[in-house]
Amino acid sequence: MPTHHWGARPPSCSTRRSPKEACPETLAPTASTTVALALGDALAVTLLEVKGFRREDFAALHPGGVLGRKLLLRVADVMLTRTCRR
Repeated sequence: MPTHHWGARPPSCSTRRSPKEACPETLAPTASTTVALALGDALAVTLLEVKGFRREDFAALHPGGVLGRKLLLRVADVMLTRTCRR
């Protein structure tokens, strides 16, 4: 994959025009929020790959969250042994 400098124009199909919203009165943003989410996700995934961010990095930064706990939790942490009594 070719590398691009920040500010350089990479090959893309983005435009500066806002997409047409689904709401006929344009009261509720629909298409524009979807585009923003897609661009944000693409940027996040690209940075994960460029920086070599791993599951262990995520778990270390978010140990108390659901995903962090899921990544850090091991069977031994919740396993009952014969010496345990209820």
